This record gives sequence, structure tokens and C-alpha cells, in this order.
Amino acid sequence: MSGNTLSLSGLSIERLRSFCQIVDAGSVVAAAGRNPTKQSQFSRQIRDLERVLGVKLFVREGKRLKLTADGVKLSALTNAYFNALREISGEGQGAPHPLKLGAAESVIRWLLVPRFTEVVSAAGGPVEMQNHRTSEVVSHLENGQLDLGIIRADARSDALELLPFPVLRYVLMVPRAALPEKSAAGILSVRVLPFVSITGDGQFVRGVERIVEANRLPLKILSKVESFSLAIEVAKVIGAATLVPSHAEGEFPTEQFTPVALDGMDTLNRRLAVAFSKKTTELNARAKRFAVRLSRAFEGGLREPS
Repeated sequence: MSGNTLSLSGLSIERLRSFCQIVDAGSVVAAAGRNPTKQSQFSRQIRDLERVLGVKLFVREGKRLKLTADGVKLSALTNAYFNALREISGEGQGAPHPLKLGAAESVIRWLLVPRFTEVVSAAGGPVEMQNHRTSEVVSHLENGQLDLGIIRADARSDALELLPFPVLRYVLMVPRAALPEKSAAGILSVRVLPFVSITGDGQFVRGVERIVEANRLPLKILSKVESFSLAIEVAKVIGAATLVPSHAEGEFPTEQFTPVALDGMDTLNRRLAVAFSKKTTELNARAKRFAVRLSRAFEGGLREPS
């Protein structure tokens, strides 16, 4: 063996498995379950890996550990390696391991769950769905924690391959009691419109603010919540308006709420994409097949809510 060839003597399966556990947990303490003995063992294993590879795998951010660029590469390859082993084992036992799909809560609840039989068919086996923000889905795809993701098409990463997925649209749901003659046509005559908003300052929130300003809506924000599911429930309880994905319209009783069209609503539309890692395609061929089939299953667009 050439003297320039990397020695793999320190890359034991156990050390790589511990590395993946720490990546998943976000810290040595969390991965070890606050067991001091395991904490020492995990810390030593990471130091050994870094020594053998000659690179830094983590940097500390507060109480959490963040992967370095080299750490992301190792995580992606290691997760793909373990997934490939599980695939071989699963095929031998006739029980494929679940593929991990990450997406925003709204995408999972209103787009994927209603067509879950098609999702499972596309996967060719069990699917584990995880709720994450788009930025987290991208990160988890890059480091191999997820096999597949549904993300905003503009959230690009050189490490990911994107396939088409339909556009997600939004609707303003307004309590009829707040509208003149209880009709959507009276929206511009409303003096005060109680409203439930989504927290944060992301693209969606900024887009809503622009629409409100353009239409001169006299909003009175009564509550801010973290998810569309909470926005719907709070809006129904307190009788307030809220902006939600159009496929959530059916969550509102028609005798109490009505959808209202506003100028500029189409600016909120989000083109989505099915994403998977380019780096691990050869080791994770099943994930790529899942991505292609899922994209094709939805190529006719999203079914309008009944």
C-alpha cells in the first residue's frame, strides 16, 4: 500500500455510528442521554475520527454542535452507507427500511397525507415523514439525515437535485360576521379585521405584509402562532381572519367563514420541488426512485379541496 494512501484503521463501524448519533441529536450530551460514561466515549470517538481523517468535523454553536463542510460530507456518505446496508438486510428479510421524507408541516398535512397511499406506492415501502422548515430539510438532505425532501424550488443547493412538484397557493379565510352582509365582496369596507398571524420574518410573513398594505386592510392582530394548524384553530375559536394554504380551506365551517380574494395574492404562491442529495445517489438508489415517482405522481397538479 502506498504511503500516501489513507489509513482506515480508525474508521470503525462503531465510531461512524456514534458520529451519526451525535449528528442526529445535535450534541454529545443529547446523543449520550446524559450518561457521563457514554459522553466520554462519544467525545473520544469523535476525536479519533478527526485525527484519522485529519479534518475538523464539528464546530460548537452554543450548546449544540454544527457540522463543518467536511463533517457534512462524512455525514452524507456515512448515512448513505448505513442505509445501503439496511437496504441489503431489508431485501434479504423482505422488509425494506423506511425512507425518510422531510417537508413543512403544511405540505405534509394538506398535500401529502391526503394522498398518502400514492406516497407509499412511490416509495415502494414504508415512509417516515418528518416536519422541518425548508432550511432544515436542505441541511438534513445535505448531511444524509433525510432521503428526500419537499422544499421551495428557490431554496437551491449545489448538493441537491430538484424535480418538479406543484405550486402551493394560499387563501384568506374571513369570518362572515366581520364582513358587511356577510359577503366576501365587503372585504374592502371592513373597518377592523381581527387577524391571526404566523410568527417570524420569512418570505411568507413579508409577503402577507405587502398584500395587507397594498389592499389597505385594517388588520387587528389578535394572535401570532408558529404554524398554520394553530392559526386555523385559533381563528375559529376567536372568530378572526387568517391566511392559510388553499387546501386548508375545508378546515373552516362554510356557514361561519368564507374565502376572500385580494389583489396580489398570487405573489404568495410557492413553487415546490422534490429534492434529494446528488452525492449519495449511487448508495441510495431507492431514494432517487422515490423522488422520481413522487414527482410523477403529482405532475398533474394538486387536487383542489372538495
